[in-house]
Amino acid sequence: ETCLPGSIGATCNNYSSEHTQNGNIPISIVYDEIDAHVGGRAAVTIAKLLADQSSGNASQAGNQIIAITHSASVAAIADRHIVIERGSTSESSLPAVRASVVNGSGRRKEIARMASGDLAVGEAETFADALIRDALLHRDA
Repeated sequence: ETCLPGSIGATCNNYSSEHTQNGNIPISIVYDEIDAHVGGRAAVTIAKLLADQSSGNASQAGNQIIAITHSASVAAIADRHIVIERGSTSESSLPAVRASVVNGSGRRKEIARMASGDLAVGEAETFADALIRDALLHRDA
């Protein structure tokens, strides 16, 4: 087991004992950059805790977890990956916002971009593959 400090820990550590054991109804939780200022092993741990919160079991449906993130580790474990992009339009002073679901190779490339920007694209895609593979193994466990 992993215990996390602060408000992240209060939410994640108490979640399973208070909600899943009591058979409460599914809930929706929105996390806005819950993984800010962490990386490496801590980011992977947060990703797995979020996945555990969303998974159900034979007697209970899973919960809906929405995580706004810049972390490739968190994005890789998601059931659905939505990219939000902001641009500009000539017709309005307001920025245009576009949301698109990425799947397959597009998702792999987006996770690679999240991990390294435009640097070492080949290595970043290999890393993205490893993150996605680890996420699948976690879900199947």
